[in-house]
Amino acid sequence: MDKLQLALILVGIIPALCCFSAAAYTPADNYLISCGSSVGTTVGQRVFVPDDSGSVTLTSSHSAAVRAPPGFESAALYQTARVFTAPSSYAFKISRPGRHFVRLHLFPFASRSYDLAAASFKVSTQDAVLIGSYAPAKSGASPPVPREFLLDVAGGTLIVTFVPLAGGLAFVNAVEVVSVPDNLMADPARTSPSLGQQLVPIVLPLHTAYRVNVGGPAVAAAGDTLWRGWTEDQSYLAASAKAGVVTRVLAYNGSLNYLAGEATPDDAPGVVYATA
Repeated sequence: MDKLQLALILVGIIPALCCFSAAAYTPADNYLISCGSSVGTTVGQRVFVPDDSGSVTLTSSHSAAVRAPPGFESAALYQTARVFTAPSSYAFKISRPGRHFVRLHLFPFASRSYDLAAASFKVSTQDAVLIGSYAPAKSGASPPVPREFLLDVAGGTLIVTFVPLAGGLAFVNAVEVVSVPDNLMADPARTSPSLGQQLVPIVLPLHTAYRVNVGGPAVAAAGDTLWRGWTEDQSYLAASAKAGVVTRVLAYNGSLNYLAGEATPDDAPGVVYATA
């Protein structure tokens, strides 16, 4: 394949997007909480504030701030946690009702007083169960990945409640509550034909299962206008092991422009659109 043919293919796979560049989204609500920490924790260009700083209301008579022991190798956000031995809640004042990302950072370690790997708990809001039963893997078994939910918050307060199960304990390293653009999910989703093509209202709580950048690199939260993480697709390519199956990565190195009413940088970063 010569360079001209490759260029034509690359132009063909990238939509003809036009003539303006969207600015980064500024959320009306932007809570970044470092649980159990006594100081702010910087992650990229964002600062997670301590959960006792007054930005949120912590309702708990049975909680403890704990710190990882020396030698625990993990990012700064996962060096501290808030441990609960009874049902406890964080209350967030919502200035603009509507869709919000709620991200729960959960990564266990063993402190002097508590072994977070032995935790067992559920997490809910006043409207939905986010995690019905959480039992963490051993510390260090896999990189920490936040549990991400998309919720429609109707009122002026969002309450996130942690409930220990079976006499155990609950914990959380950090919590994010961030407003989402109104048009991120504009229409109801439609189920598969086997379910009778039912419409699923977008007000239902959604849990992110996978977010994959096909043909491109992993994207850290700092590279996304809504602070979402994207993984590479290689580990999901089931067909790549079959004989005779060829995959090819394509990339566009030009400048992407966005067409009004179509895709925006809030839907996905440019590196997602420019690779296939």
